Amino acid sequence: MGYSLLPALNDGNSLSCSDTTLGAETMFYQKQSFIGYQHIQHLVPKLERFNRSIAFMLISASHIATEKAGYSYGQKFNRDAMRNTKIKLPVRDGEIDFAFIEEFVAELEATRLAELEAYLEATGLRDYTLTPPRSRR
Repeated sequence: MGYSLLPALNDGNSLSCSDTTLGAETMFYQKQSFIGYQHIQHLVPKLERFNRSIAFMLISASHIATEKAGYSYGQKFNRDAMRNTKIKLPVRDGEIDFAFIEEFVAELEATRLAELEAYLEATGLRDYTLTPPRSRR
């Protein structure tokens, strides 16, 4: 939601998820250490290898796994539900294929970036400068 001068309570390079939602749609990769609110669950993967690309694959797989699970405010996607959620990841020789995941995510990002650059070129928006957002007052 924003930034704070208070010390972070949760380590970065991890995941966070709200336990008041319908599933994994509020699961995010947290690059930096952070402070979580009352209903924010800090998820620390117990994987031999974890980074942004692997986090994105876990988040996508979690979305798919919880899409039709029937979570609601009354039946929350809490830690117990998260522990019992089975997700499917690419496997090679009986182990999670981390190299494939990283290559796949890098390829997706490169494809999407190329599409965006082509769109910006076609619409004449190729030469742009980002400015700070205007005040909402």
